[in-house]
Amino acid sequence: MNFFFIPRNNKIYSVLVTIPLYRLYASTLAVVGILFFVWWIFFYTPLTNNIASLQLDHAYLTQQESSCVPIRQDIQRLEGVTKELNATVASCLHEHSEHNDTTNILLAKILEVGLELISCVPGQPKDKEWYTVHPVELQISGTFDNLQRFLKSLALHDYPICIKHMVIKKQQNNKLLINCIFNVIGTPHDRKKTS
Repeated sequence: MNFFFIPRNNKIYSVLVTIPLYRLYASTLAVVGILFFVWWIFFYTPLTNNIASLQLDHAYLTQQESSCVPIRQDIQRLEGVTKELNATVASCLHEHSEHNDTTNILLAKILEVGLELISCVPGQPKDKEWYTVHPVELQISGTFDNLQRFLKSLALHDYPICIKHMVIKKQQNNKLLINCIFNVIGTPHDRKKTS
């Protein structure tokens, strides 16, 4: 003998008890199927698509990163070359500045003693074993006393200058035309780098 407890005034429960069992199973399966379909459409499929998209993005970024390794090596190499070039340019500018300073002193001495500067032509530098020669060809004019004072002022001071060649021609009014080549001594690049 089976006893069923049916609460009073409970319409839903009383309706469910009167429905045949196969209909209850079918409706339960239909509700589960609808819930599964909703879960599949609105949760699982978008989530799977997002995961696939993220995996593709990750693979692309990994490929891009692996292709960036040679570029980074090239950038490092270029930075090294740039540093070397900057050091070389700075060394050249320093040497050029020293050479110009000495040449300017030479020209200032010419004007200071009363000689007249006609032309000044710098020559091509020549590297020697431990120094560099910067030839400067000058054409000046003036009296013998002025020339003597000029040479004496160079001898009294310790300038890195030597006279390579000098030709003196007499002009009118006791003036001399002097063609001379001075060698301004500088330091070569290799010695600056090692020192």
